[in-house]
Amino acid sequence: MSKVENVEDLPEDIWMLQPCEVYLDEYRECKSFGGRFHQRYTTGRRADCSKWKETYNYCMEFRKTGSIKVAKNLLANEVERRNERLAAARANDIWQYRTSPPADWNKPLPEHLDKMKLPEVKDKSICVIL
Repeated sequence: MSKVENVEDLPEDIWMLQPCEVYLDEYRECKSFGGRFHQRYTTGRRADCSKWKETYNYCMEFRKTGSIKVAKNLLANEVERRNERLAAARANDIWQYRTSPPADWNKPLPEHLDKMKLPEVKDKSICVIL
């Protein structure tokens, strides 16, 4: 197994990983009474929690060894989980996905809303990223 010596050696999508404690929390929640009740209520069956435990174990091994092979296994689990979540969202036929923003997305505010602007914002454009 090759150990990470340099940040450039890490896979490109390493940013997808969460702290190991998050995976452990997800596993504990999945196995808890409340988690089991929620699973039974929403899907009619108990969820398989082993993937959370496996991901946690990979994460701890990566934390200890820095192995690139383990990081790739960890990322594979994360990508699989993400794809399942996105597939469920795409299967929802209630919403129609946009291909472009609405034509009037940046039209001026109505007068009553424009009056509510703060004085320091009136003549400027601001961008807030959360």
